[in-house]
Amino acid sequence: MTSRELPRSEYAKLRDTTIGGVLAAIPDDGIVVVVEDGDRIVGHAVLLRVVHVHGLWIDETATKTGTATRLWRRLVASARSMGATTSVMTDCDSEELRTLLVRAGAQAFPYQPYIVPIGVA
Repeated sequence: MTSRELPRSEYAKLRDTTIGGVLAAIPDDGIVVVVEDGDRIVGHAVLLRVVHVHGLWIDETATKTGTATRLWRRLVASARSMGATTSVMTDCDSEELRTLLVRAGAQAFPYQPYIVPIGVA
């Protein structure tokens, strides 16, 4: 078995895998890592640089005042200044926030995300 970074020219090999539906959305600086057993891919993962919006919150007395729109516009501008080009990642802890996120085009992950420490080199 071998492991390697899969070049974009070979992404079609992953069409019928669990990441097949998102291959076109992988940004240019994304890296697909595969493990192969002969000519068969037996494992894969995608590495992405992600701008994560944490602590997104609007005071309940500030709803319908333009706060969400102003906050979102500034978040988008700031995320772009950090290098985000297509999307940001965020968490959600209320139905009101979920409504705002869905209205902005957000899609929930079909799984539970984790933060995994990888140590200090």
